[in-house]
Amino acid sequence: LIGDGSVEADAEMLALSAQLLKTAGLKEFQLSVGHADFLRGLFEAANLEEDVMEEIRNLLLNRNLYGVQEVVEQHVADENLKQLFGLLTDVMLDKEKITAAKAWAADYPRVFHALTRLEELDELLEVYKIRKYCFVRAGNDIRIQLLYRHHFCGIYIRKRRSIVNGGRYDNLLQSFGKSAPSIGFA
Repeated sequence: LIGDGSVEADAEMLALSAQLLKTAGLKEFQLSVGHADFLRGLFEAANLEEDVMEEIRNLLLNRNLYGVQEVVEQHVADENLKQLFGLLTDVMLDKEKITAAKAWAADYPRVFHALTRLEELDELLEVYKIRKYCFVRAGNDIRIQLLYRHHFCGIYIRKRRSIVNGGRYDNLLQSFGKSAPSIGFA
Protein backbone atom coordinates (compact mmCIF):
# COMPACT_ATOMS: atom_id res chain seq x y z
CA LEU A 1 0.00 0.00 0.00
CA ILE A 2 1.85 3.07 -1.26
CA GLY A 3 1.13 6.69 -0.44
CA ASP A 4 -0.60 6.30 2.91
CA GLY A 5 1.40 6.62 6.13
CA SER A 6 -1.61 6.52 8.43
CA VAL A 7 -2.31 4.11 11.24
CA GLU A 8 -5.48 3.23 9.33
CA ALA A 9 -3.32 1.91 6.48
CA ASP A 10 -1.37 -0.19 8.99
CA ALA A 11 -4.59 -1.69 10.34
CA GLU A 12 -5.90 -2.30 6.82
CA MET A 13 -2.79 -4.29 5.89
CA LEU A 14 -2.96 -6.31 9.10
CA ALA A 15 -6.64 -7.02 8.43
CA LEU A 16 -5.84 -8.06 4.87
CA SER A 17 -3.10 -10.42 6.01
CA ALA A 18 -5.41 -11.93 8.67
CA GLN A 19 -8.17 -12.39 6.08
CA LEU A 20 -5.76 -14.10 3.67
CA LEU A 21 -4.58 -16.48 6.40
CA LYS A 22 -8.19 -17.30 7.33
CA THR A 23 -9.11 -17.79 3.66
CA ALA A 24 -6.16 -20.19 3.34
CA GLY A 25 -7.80 -22.27 6.05
CA LEU A 26 -5.77 -21.29 9.08
CA LYS A 27 -7.77 -21.01 12.26
CA GLU A 28 -5.01 -20.55 14.84
CA PHE A 29 -2.43 -17.88 14.08
CA GLN A 30 -1.01 -14.73 15.58
CA LEU A 31 0.15 -11.48 14.08
CA SER A 32 2.86 -9.88 16.17
CA VAL A 33 3.00 -6.09 15.86
CA GLY A 34 5.70 -3.69 17.06
CA HIS A 35 7.11 -0.24 16.41
CA ALA A 36 10.81 0.28 15.70
CA ASP A 37 10.85 3.82 17.08
CA PHE A 38 10.17 2.44 20.54
CA LEU A 39 13.67 0.98 20.84
CA ARG A 40 15.29 3.76 18.82
CA GLY A 41 13.62 6.31 21.06
CA LEU A 42 14.80 4.51 24.19
CA PHE A 43 18.38 4.50 22.95
CA GLU A 44 18.12 8.18 22.06
CA ALA A 45 16.55 9.15 25.42
CA ALA A 46 19.06 7.14 27.45
CA ASN A 47 21.96 8.59 25.44
CA LEU A 48 23.72 5.23 25.43
CA GLU A 49 27.12 4.56 23.91
CA GLU A 50 27.11 2.58 20.65
CA ASP A 51 28.69 -0.49 22.28
CA VAL A 52 25.97 -0.57 24.97
CA MET A 53 23.23 -0.26 22.34
CA GLU A 54 24.84 -3.09 20.38
CA GLU A 55 24.99 -5.23 23.51
CA ILE A 56 21.27 -4.66 24.17
CA ARG A 57 20.43 -5.46 20.53
CA ASN A 58 22.39 -8.71 20.73
CA LEU A 59 20.77 -9.68 24.01
CA LEU A 60 17.34 -9.04 22.49
CA LEU A 61 18.24 -11.07 19.39
CA ASN A 62 19.22 -13.96 21.64
CA ARG A 63 16.12 -13.46 23.79
CA ASN A 64 18.30 -12.95 26.86
CA LEU A 65 15.81 -10.79 28.70
CA TYR A 66 17.63 -10.98 32.04
CA GLY A 67 20.77 -9.76 30.30
CA VAL A 68 18.85 -6.78 28.93
CA GLN A 69 17.65 -5.94 32.44
CA GLU A 70 21.21 -6.15 33.81
CA VAL A 71 22.67 -3.87 31.13
CA VAL A 72 19.84 -1.36 31.55
CA GLU A 73 20.33 -1.38 35.33
CA GLN A 74 24.04 -0.61 34.85
CA HIS A 75 23.70 2.11 32.22
CA VAL A 76 20.31 3.80 32.66
CA ALA A 77 19.69 6.04 35.68
CA ASP A 78 16.21 7.39 34.93
CA GLU A 79 13.48 5.24 36.52
CA ASN A 80 10.95 5.99 33.77
CA LEU A 81 13.41 4.83 31.12
CA LYS A 82 14.09 1.66 33.11
CA GLN A 83 10.36 0.95 33.18
CA LEU A 84 10.16 1.54 29.42
CA PHE A 85 13.15 -0.69 28.69
CA GLY A 86 11.39 -3.33 30.78
CA LEU A 87 8.56 -3.39 28.24
CA LEU A 88 10.97 -4.90 25.71
CA THR A 89 10.69 -8.13 27.66
CA ASP A 90 6.87 -8.20 27.73
CA VAL A 91 5.20 -10.76 25.51
CA MET A 92 2.21 -8.52 24.90
CA LEU A 93 1.21 -4.94 25.63
CA ASP A 94 -2.42 -4.42 26.55
CA LYS A 95 -4.25 -1.10 26.84
CA GLU A 96 -3.34 -0.70 30.52
CA LYS A 97 0.36 -1.27 29.89
CA ILE A 98 0.39 1.15 26.98
CA THR A 99 -1.36 3.80 29.10
CA ALA A 100 1.20 3.36 31.90
CA ALA A 101 4.05 3.39 29.40
CA LYS A 102 2.82 6.65 27.86
CA ALA A 103 2.98 8.27 31.31
CA TRP A 104 6.60 7.09 31.70
CA ALA A 105 7.39 8.29 28.16
CA ALA A 106 5.94 11.79 28.54
CA ASP A 107 9.42 13.37 28.38
CA TYR A 108 10.59 11.23 25.44
CA PRO A 109 8.72 12.28 22.26
CA ARG A 110 9.92 9.48 19.99
CA VAL A 111 8.97 6.77 22.48
CA PHE A 112 5.69 8.52 23.29
CA HIS A 113 4.81 8.75 19.58
CA ALA A 114 5.56 5.05 19.03
CA LEU A 115 3.34 4.10 21.96
CA THR A 116 0.57 6.41 20.76
CA ARG A 117 0.73 4.85 17.31
CA LEU A 118 0.55 1.34 18.81
CA GLU A 119 -2.39 2.42 20.97
CA GLU A 120 -4.27 3.79 17.94
CA LEU A 121 -3.48 0.65 15.98
CA ASP A 122 -4.72 -1.54 18.82
CA GLU A 123 -8.07 0.31 18.76
CA LEU A 124 -8.39 -0.21 14.99
CA LEU A 125 -7.67 -3.93 15.35
CA GLU A 126 -10.89 -4.08 17.38
CA VAL A 127 -12.77 -2.25 14.62
CA TYR A 128 -11.51 -4.76 12.03
CA LYS A 129 -12.40 -7.59 14.44
CA ILE A 130 -8.90 -9.06 14.23
CA ARG A 131 -7.69 -8.16 17.72
CA LYS A 132 -7.82 -11.83 18.77
CA TYR A 133 -5.23 -12.61 16.09
CA CYS A 134 -2.85 -9.78 16.99
CA PHE A 135 -0.54 -9.09 19.86
CA VAL A 136 1.22 -5.79 20.30
CA ARG A 137 4.80 -5.90 21.55
CA ALA A 138 7.30 -3.14 22.22
CA GLY A 139 10.17 -5.51 21.42
CA ASN A 140 8.73 -7.39 18.49
CA ASP A 141 11.32 -9.01 16.18
CA ILE A 142 14.31 -6.78 16.89
CA ARG A 143 16.08 -7.67 13.62
CA ILE A 144 13.16 -6.38 11.63
CA GLN A 145 12.47 -3.47 13.95
CA LEU A 146 15.89 -2.05 13.27
CA LEU A 147 14.94 -1.79 9.60
CA TYR A 148 11.29 -0.80 9.58
CA ARG A 149 9.10 1.62 11.49
CA HIS A 150 6.31 -0.88 12.00
CA HIS A 151 6.73 -4.57 11.65
CA PHE A 152 4.29 -7.38 11.79
CA CYS A 153 4.89 -11.05 11.60
CA GLY A 154 2.31 -13.80 11.17
CA ILE A 155 2.99 -16.95 13.07
CA TYR A 156 1.14 -20.19 12.47
CA ILE A 157 0.63 -21.55 15.99
CA ARG A 158 0.89 -25.31 15.55
CA LYS A 159 4.31 -25.27 13.91
CA ARG A 160 5.50 -21.93 15.39
CA ARG A 161 6.61 -20.77 11.96
CA SER A 162 6.49 -17.33 10.51
CA ILE A 163 4.53 -17.46 7.27
CA VAL A 164 3.79 -13.75 6.85
CA ASN A 165 6.28 -10.92 7.29
CA GLY A 166 5.78 -7.28 6.59
CA GLY A 167 6.13 -3.77 7.77
CA ARG A 168 6.16 -0.08 7.06
CA TYR A 169 8.79 0.88 4.49
CA ASP A 170 8.44 4.65 4.43
CA ASN A 171 11.97 5.36 3.16
CA LEU A 172 12.30 2.50 0.69
CA LEU A 173 10.88 4.28 -2.36
CA GLN A 174 13.47 7.06 -2.06
CA SER A 175 15.94 4.53 -3.47
CA PHE A 176 13.79 4.48 -6.61
CA GLY A 177 13.37 8.24 -6.95
CA LYS A 178 10.01 8.71 -5.20
CA SER A 179 9.34 9.76 -1.65
CA ALA A 180 6.17 8.12 -0.37
CA PRO A 181 5.14 6.14 2.69
CA SER A 182 4.40 2.47 2.15
CA ILE A 183 3.47 -0.68 3.99
CA GLY A 184 3.37 -4.25 2.75
CA PHE A 185 3.76 -7.91 3.52
CA ALA A 186 4.66 -11.19 1.88
